[in-house]
Amino acid sequence: CKNRAREAWLEARTAELLAVPYLHLVFTLPSALNELCLHHPKVMYGLLFEATWYTVNKLGQDERWLGAKMGMIAILHTWGSILSLHPHLHCLVPAGGLDEKGNWKHSKSKGKYLFNCSVIGNGFWSRYVKLLRKAIQKEQLPIVEDALFKSLFEKEWITYAKRPFGHTDQVLNYLG
Repeated sequence: CKNRAREAWLEARTAELLAVPYLHLVFTLPSALNELCLHHPKVMYGLLFEATWYTVNKLGQDERWLGAKMGMIAILHTWGSILSLHPHLHCLVPAGGLDEKGNWKHSKSKGKYLFNCSVIGNGFWSRYVKLLRKAIQKEQLPIVEDALFKSLFEKEWITYAKRPFGHTDQVLNYLG
């Protein structure tokens, strides 16, 4: 039953692809947030999408990196290959964007990368923590101990960025 929905999704996403290189970015939540993800998935995963798009969009608009309007396809994966909770977003991002006149602007690296990984990771991490605090203030999430926030600052958040393996269609197939 789900194969038909998957095929329809793949067909629709393939039709949306531009004739430009794409990059594969992955944004992962640290395991310290797993319990909140299990009990409040709608809020936690909503924050994941919001922080990811905010980071990509903000960096894309920055002239130091691109200076253009970005696009992105993002897919949530919640479990890792060994069936443990491992929330992360796979993102397919064009290696460029539209300038203020609507013209295509290629990435400064000619499609090899968009942004420095540490810049992506730091931007994502700081935005996610800010959104997490706001969700707690709005009582969308329970109040958490300060130790949780401390643990979020102790480890580097993993952000993976590289050119897609093979052709973009292969990445879409994997994500679907």
